Amino acid sequence: MVAESSLEKLSKATLELYTPELHAGNWVEHAFRFLLAVVPADMANYGNLDPKTGVMKAKTTCDGSDWDRAVTGFGQCMKKYSFFNFDPAVNQGRPFFRSDFVSARQFRDLDIYTECFKILQTMDHAAVHVPTRDGRLAWFALERGGRRNFDSRDRVLLTLAQEHLRNSFQLATARQQTRDAIPCDPALYCNAGFTPRESEVAYWLTEGKTNGEIGILMRIQVQTVKGYLSKLFDRTGTGNRLALTLMLLELARTLARPHGIRL
Repeated sequence: MVAESSLEKLSKATLELYTPELHAGNWVEHAFRFLLAVVPADMANYGNLDPKTGVMKAKTTCDGSDWDRAVTGFGQCMKKYSFFNFDPAVNQGRPFFRSDFVSARQFRDLDIYTECFKILQTMDHAAVHVPTRDGRLAWFALERGGRRNFDSRDRVLLTLAQEHLRNSFQLATARQQTRDAIPCDPALYCNAGFTPRESEVAYWLTEGKTNGEIGILMRIQVQTVKGYLSKLFDRTGTGNRLALTLMLLELARTLARPHGIRL
């Protein structure tokens, strides 16, 4: 059973995660803040592994000088253990804990503990896989030292958080790709057959604005904004705000190419 206060923290953290400023370059930092707000820990780590080359990019909230030594030790030992091997099939892709596989006593006998976790002075480990579309394996890990062990409440919250990490990653990537490729402009959507007002709503939606903010920017009522959004949902065949935003970002890139499509 998860306390109502924890769900309120998740809701607040989720709103802050989907900020208009979110893009591929700052997604990890936003995700760190999101996860630590939902499930407190002593540190959060991120790894992005290219299975073709074996190259792993890592980031952390750890500010100690031992991080480089610890992450090197982790890289040398990780392949021996399924729960540290960046395998998205572990626990059927759902978040998991170190305690799901080995006890604390057993963990202290492993080389990966000596070469990594002992250096960081952490014992309890939680891992969350983030699906990507480019073949890379992305993971977040939360680490605790003297804190209480991760428990069933944390598992529920991390499972709920995992979907937001996946969605925010897709949104951040799509925004970055669109902004790198073209100067997005409301008029661009008119080329897809949208009315000028629909096009403006579409543009502000891709910029991460809420209905209230769009209403202020366009000097129209929120109910009118909702009406335009309803038309955009019908026109694009999307069923929710995130799907519509991702579709509009892809549409913008398509329209910018020669012989852009019309809906």
